[in-house]
Amino acid sequence: MKSTEKKLRESEERFKALFKISPVPTYAWQKVGVSFKLIDYNNAADIITQGNVQNYLGIKASEMYRERLDILEDINSCFDKKTTVVREMKYFFSSLKEEKELLVKYAFLPPDLVLVHTEDITARKRAEEKIQYQAKLVEDVSDAIVSSDLDFNIVSWNKAAESIYGWKAEEVIGKNIKDTIPVEYPYDDQEAVLKQFFEEGFWKGEVIQPQKDGTPINILTSVSLIKDIKGNQVGAVAINRDISERKLVEQKLKESESKFRSIFEAIPDLYFLLSEDTTILDFRGKKQNLYVQPEEFMWKKVVDLLPPHIGEQTMNLIKKTIMTKQPQNLEYELLIQNKIHYFEGRYFYLSKNRVSCFVRDITERKKIEKEISDLAKFPSENPNPVLRVDKKKILYINQSGRNLFDTTEGSKIPILLEEIIVEAFDDNTTKVFEIEVDDKIYSFDIAPIQQEGYANIYGQDITERKKSEIGLNIEKQFTEDILNSSLDTIFVFEPETGKALRWNKVFNEMTGYSDEEISSMKAPDSYYNEEDLKVSSEAIKRLKEEGKTTLEISLITKDGRRIPYEYKATVLKDPHGKFSIVSIGRDMTERKEVEQKLKESEIIFRDLYEEAPNAYFSIGPEKSIIRTNKAAERLLGYTKEEFSKLKVYELYTDTKYGLEKAEKVFKQFMNGEAIKDIELQMKHKNGNTVWVSLSVKPIFDSDGRVIESRSMVLDITERKNTEEALKKSEKKYKEAYDKANFYKDLFTHDMNNILQIINSSAEIIGFQLGDSEMSMYIENMTKMIKNQVDRGSKLISNVRTLTELDEQEEISTKQVNISKFLNSSINFVKKAYIGKNISIFAEKLDQKYYTNANELLQDVFDNILINSIKYNENLEIEISIKISKQIMDGKNYFKLELSDNGIGVSDDRKDVIFQRGNRELKGTKGMGIGLSLVKKILEIFEGKIWVEDKIKGDYTKGSNFIVLLPEVN
Repeated sequence: MKSTEKKLRESEERFKALFKISPVPTYAWQKVGVSFKLIDYNNAADIITQGNVQNYLGIKASEMYRERLDILEDINSCFDKKTTVVREMKYFFSSLKEEKELLVKYAFLPPDLVLVHTEDITARKRAEEKIQYQAKLVEDVSDAIVSSDLDFNIVSWNKAAESIYGWKAEEVIGKNIKDTIPVEYPYDDQEAVLKQFFEEGFWKGEVIQPQKDGTPINILTSVSLIKDIKGNQVGAVAINRDISERKLVEQKLKESESKFRSIFEAIPDLYFLLSEDTTILDFRGKKQNLYVQPEEFMWKKVVDLLPPHIGEQTMNLIKKTIMTKQPQNLEYELLIQNKIHYFEGRYFYLSKNRVSCFVRDITERKKIEKEISDLAKFPSENPNPVLRVDKKKILYINQSGRNLFDTTEGSKIPILLEEIIVEAFDDNTTKVFEIEVDDKIYSFDIAPIQQEGYANIYGQDITERKKSEIGLNIEKQFTEDILNSSLDTIFVFEPETGKALRWNKVFNEMTGYSDEEISSMKAPDSYYNEEDLKVSSEAIKRLKEEGKTTLEISLITKDGRRIPYEYKATVLKDPHGKFSIVSIGRDMTERKEVEQKLKESEIIFRDLYEEAPNAYFSIGPEKSIIRTNKAAERLLGYTKEEFSKLKVYELYTDTKYGLEKAEKVFKQFMNGEAIKDIELQMKHKNGNTVWVSLSVKPIFDSDGRVIESRSMVLDITERKNTEEALKKSEKKYKEAYDKANFYKDLFTHDMNNILQIINSSAEIIGFQLGDSEMSMYIENMTKMIKNQVDRGSKLISNVRTLTELDEQEEISTKQVNISKFLNSSINFVKKAYIGKNISIFAEKLDQKYYTNANELLQDVFDNILINSIKYNENLEIEISIKISKQIMDGKNYFKLELSDNGIGVSDDRKDVIFQRGNRELKGTKGMGIGLSLVKKILEIFEGKIWVEDKIKGDYTKGSNFIVLLPEVN
């Protein structure tokens, strides 16, 4: 009894040790009353929860998983059914602050435990998702991806290819590309392209190919050769992009460039493109009255062409333009053909080393300015302030100026004017600015006269005007804000002339036209096609009569796109009685697309309903058959017209699985309950019974009343027939299995009795003979009988073991010491073959080597050693046993080498000896199942076995049986 208790304690300790060191996080839940409590966990669970799991010892599962009812359900199911439950799930670890994908196994452990193993499969799931994503990427990419073999027969065709070319994949796969989408090379020679492709394995360029309806499209293609892992060419893959729209845009761009070039050339200003060092890179404009002709100044520097002071100013302004990226102005004069000409140069930033310059002749303007200046030299009676100043002091100031600034001639320039005067002198340009003095607002024009060294300043009281402007600006800004905050286009025009009066920014954005372009275009003629203009004309007539109207026409944008619009128009009348039209437009593209998709969706779902492989019925509250599909006609043999004249109960057999069950289903449906997978018997038009699986969803009106059903019917007649046949087959199999077990037990019992009697008889014969002359002969015969009896017993044991292994779905293992079983087998064969001269040498059997196995490991070593003795014809049988470690496929194994000096195993039999049967190939000795039993047992222990020559290349010198068993800590 104490020995049994000791073994039980050792077993429990061994189990606890295995439980603790298991690499999979595991939790032990014990059934206590109606609840489960956490009573233990292993090291892996402690690591993954960062030690937090110890805080939950003793907690009830219902508390820990109160928000995860699925986990509670699995624990209870595992315990109630005494079975293993496996589930994949997502679980948030609060200690890690992250969610993981887990493979969870719930295992029942008698009498009252449920072990929960949680394997982290997050990485695997992410890898699977990545593979799915990469696979989907080919389908979702917007470019057509087409692969072919070397003869250009199409192998694959993605969704983008279907969209671009109009061919479905099933229509083109297997066909030749040349027949389906023949290639035209607009810029290359076909032979040269193919030569480059097969030599370099790649070609990229533009081609023209037809769509399914024959429409040619421009394609940018990138074609690559596909090679297998050996480097052999096996096919090609092309990535094709439809660039037809881009080509159209490029053409329009060329036309636009030509148009704007014409406009540019019509500008009266001179245009220069300058580098950062003033080199003239380009010129546009009229050549008359130029200081230097183009053939003399192109690619030369301005500083070398113009007078030094102008060249220096130009250089400084170019640097300032590049540095600030802001436009700069320069006014200067040049002597051309003995006359002084005044010019204004405007510099614009293009890049870090490029500036564009527009030069305008302002000679006439300067003459006018001088005349004005001369007229205003002595405006002493001018009510507005007038001053003449140099860079430091006042040269002249009229009475109004004295009063305003409280100063006189010879005084310093007023602080309010000082900065702007310096700027006017530096830039040599007229400056206009406004200042506020004593609650009045003045506008000052400062005109520098560089050659005279002074500047004239003309002031004007604009207080009242500014107040009006401020009011107008506020009102204007308010109106602009309202117009531009609208999401719709707002456009006001004169119906008689088509002149655009007002529009908001949304109109600019939608049409693509600038304010200048819109103001010069006639409305509505410029924005609609001929057909829509007729609709617009009728709408304008209604508008004049009724004051408002609504219409739908398509707006044509600057780039040629047609956008469906809904317009609401009203009439606006000014104080002079002049009419204008206010048109508020809303983009209906999205609504039109939704309407179109809805139509397409209705068609698709109608087709899906009609062509679905499953039968569909819609049943009304009065048991009438409202709607059926084609599959329903095939299922029961009625036409749609015939169905419409029947009541639903007429479709069921008069049985408990037919009409009786259907009536219950109908009541449930009328009560608003959904029904899923109910099996019933329906009746075909020809009277045959049809087994079906019925699912019903009730449809309600706005008041919650059931108005009809959506019923899906699956034909399960064949499955039902198969299940019935399977039941009969299982019954026959069970009877045969029981008989086989009975005969196996009978055979084992009776054969063991027979062998026991033979063995006992042999012993009695030897005892009776004593020291007679025949005793030696009889003793040898007795030993032979005993050996054959032992052999027969071993055969029976092996057969029974093999049978039990085949029958068991799962065989339990535990941690065992390999040395223990090896020592036991060595002692067994020495006693069993006491008459033979056997020498067995084993290394390091005093050490412990742990693996997961059970008592069947004894049969493995017994059979290998018996095999080494039986197949040995030497007077002295030598067996050596060596144990080492080996890593295979990243896993640690104990390697056992059992070498003998027997007859050996030829190469053609090295695999056969581990197979069942084939005794004629294994050899004449033995019963032919010992080593097959060994292989079967080792597979259960996740081990391996094979045989090699003891001396490589000469199998006659003996065999070396190699056994690998997994190492456990």
